[in-house]
Amino acid sequence: MNDQPIIIADDDSDDSEYMRTALISVFGQDKQVIQVPNGRELLALAKSPTFRPELIIIDMQMPFISGTDILCKLRDQQHLKQVPLVIMSGDKYNLELAYRAGADGFYSKPTSPEGYLEVATDIRTQYYR
Repeated sequence: MNDQPIIIADDDSDDSEYMRTALISVFGQDKQVIQVPNGRELLALAKSPTFRPELIIIDMQMPFISGTDILCKLRDQQHLKQVPLVIMSGDKYNLELAYRAGADGFYSKPTSPEGYLEVATDIRTQYYR
C-alpha cells in the first residue's frame, strides 16, 4: 500500500460516506479517501498528469456522465493506465456493461454499512497484495 488516495465518485452522499468510512476502517485512519459528487469533477481531477490515485471507485449511474463513459475517458488517460477502476451499481445487471467499458472490478451497492465494510475488505484483498 502507498500514500496515494482512493477516489470515490458517487452522487449519493450517503453511499459515498458509507464507502469512505468502510475504506478507512479497513485501510486505517491514515488512508486518504477523496470523495467527488459526480463524473465531471472526477474527470476534471483526472486531467492533471500528477493525479495518480491508488484506486478509483465509480458509481454506475450519476448525473452529467455515466459510469461507463467515465471509465472510457479514464482509460484514455495515459497516466491512469495502471490505476484499478472499480464500478459500483445498484443494478447487478450492469456487470457486463461495466466490464465491457473497461472496469477492473464490479460490486453491487450494499444496503447496509456492514455490506460496505465487506466490499472494502474485498477491495483490499483483490487490489492490494
